[in-house]
Amino acid sequence: MAEAKIPLPPVKPVLILSGHSIMESMLPRLSEKYDLCYLAPQAIHIAEAHGIKAMAMNSFIDSKVQEHALNAAALMTANVVKHVPIAAERIQDIVGNDNSTLPTELNVVSDWWAGFIMHHLRERAFLIAGLNNLSTQREIAGCIVHEDLTPDMRTTVLWCNAMNIPTIHLPHANCHLLSDAGLDIHRETRTQYIAAAGKYMADWYMAAGFVSERIRITGAPGFDALCQDRLNQDESRQVLGIDKDATVVAYNTTWQQTTGLRGGWQEELNQGLNAVIALSKAWQAYLIIKVHWNEGASAEEAYAQRLRAVGVEGAVTRHHHAYVLRAADVLIAQGPSNVCVDAAILGTPSAYQQTEGFDFAHKMPFRGTPDTIAQAALMAKDSRGDPAWSDFCKLYNDAYPDGNASDRVCEMIEELCQ
Repeated sequence: MAEAKIPLPPVKPVLILSGHSIMESMLPRLSEKYDLCYLAPQAIHIAEAHGIKAMAMNSFIDSKVQEHALNAAALMTANVVKHVPIAAERIQDIVGNDNSTLPTELNVVSDWWAGFIMHHLRERAFLIAGLNNLSTQREIAGCIVHEDLTPDMRTTVLWCNAMNIPTIHLPHANCHLLSDAGLDIHRETRTQYIAAAGKYMADWYMAAGFVSERIRITGAPGFDALCQDRLNQDESRQVLGIDKDATVVAYNTTWQQTTGLRGGWQEELNQGLNAVIALSKAWQAYLIIKVHWNEGASAEEAYAQRLRAVGVEGAVTRHHHAYVLRAADVLIAQGPSNVCVDAAILGTPSAYQQTEGFDFAHKMPFRGTPDTIAQAALMAKDSRGDPAWSDFCKLYNDAYPDGNASDRVCEMIEELCQ
């Protein structure tokens, strides 16, 4: 009698993911239907932590693919570089005919332009060649990105669109850029669909020109864990070693980025920190400086030295995010940060120091300048439990209070990425 053969499991279609941690809670469900392929190879460890074997896009770029990509990049570079005279003329028109007004580097643009273009196009050509190679081996069901502004993400989305592969933008955060603040790259997306965190985000993208029919309000998966959090303030303070009867202020810093240049930047940040220190002294409060994840490696020590110099009791940390927010009586953010939504979900009210061109659309959180942030923070502190905070949470995360955004986004992906 012939031995029965065990049938091999069917090959799953491939889902391309950008690699942001906002997708982590969705991975177990997505991996049941798709094989996952990351654009960012370092993100594979996120899947591995869930026992999921994922692929990296760069694994599809072998020596043969690289040779083809280098040839393609050279041809594209030649096509771009031939337009250097036109580019120089346009620059000349903008700055005037006086050569002395031109940056020195532009006087020799033809010397470095080709190498500059080749460097960037080579990376894009490698990625496109890898995508082409993947598509010859596997069926690609869709592409999910947390942004499509950076070159790799933008290239992948455009390639998928050209190949009729569904593309979905799952924004990693709400953008609080005001409608009259002018052009900004964050208003752009080339994806076919958007999974919006809440009504605010949907309205924001529609105001930027995205059609409403291609926006689904799903909630943001990044908030799910906070919605399901059950620890209280006393327990958080015990973990952090803070007196349960202390007045605790948490200050969330920001980081240098292009959009931050709309305000006064370093002077503005110094004024903001000074105002929070003054407030903490006046309240005799324990001050936790929560360092933004993207600040430089030396930030913790710099802030710690500042607290020691002014004699303010407190702590500095880049981690323990939820514990810090729960432990605080009030959060003060430098600018309209999404951490204010995090805090509100955990029951902690907030205020923020305004910066040029940005604000929350809701009346919450409270807001002020370095001169008025103390009053705003006091009003925020006294607003704990106000129903308006629940309305605020819902506007920016439609999955509040259930915390089921991960399932809602997965349902959208499964519908669109067949």
